[in-house]
Amino acid sequence: MTVCIAAIYQNSHLICISDRMITSGDIEFEQSNSKIISLTNSIVVMTAGDGNLQEQLLAVARTFVDKKIKADPKKWIQVVDVANLYRDTFIKLRKDSIERYILSQYGLTYDTLYKSAEELVG
Repeated sequence: MTVCIAAIYQNSHLICISDRMITSGDIEFEQSNSKIISLTNSIVVMTAGDGNLQEQLLAVARTFVDKKIKADPKKWIQVVDVANLYRDTFIKLRKDSIERYILSQYGLTYDTLYKSAEELVG
């Protein structure tokens, strides 16, 4: 289990703490990489869960941040924009994974699954 803690200090400083533990089945070890990743001077991401999925999410977030900074280096990137991108990308990657590894075994996609459900319900 990953432990991530964030606290605001004097209304202007953010303090982040995280473990470095990796668990796979019944094997646990402490990695050298941090689970706290800085995207900008004012935005950090604290990761937990599937490391491969987190790397994909971080790659998308870094690309988004880099494009925003290149387009307007003086404009601050909003945390909400990065959080929404992270959420939306997570949902898309999970949906794609479920289609590929579960639904495809039954010849289904999300679209065909929902269409079949609508036909059953009436």
